[in-house]
Amino acid sequence: MSKPTPRQKQVIELVKKQCDYWLSTNDIHSPSHNTDIDEEISLLTIDDIITTEQGERVADALGELWANIATIDERKPSSK
Repeated sequence: MSKPTPRQKQVIELVKKQCDYWLSTNDIHSPSHNTDIDEEISLLTIDDIITTEQGERVADALGELWANIATIDERKPSSK
């Protein structure tokens, strides 16, 4: 096992930044969150931190996480 590489740490920091942004947003459902994810990822690909393919995978996963979180509401989940 090994510690995260500097590049991995930069991606992790991006994920943390996005999560912090979601915590403080006025509209968790806003499509601008997806746009922000894409913009942040593009900066990592432009700087050659990650490849375009890696960026797409991370953006897709982060976008899916955001979308899933946005579907959670304040009601208590029904037990099944």
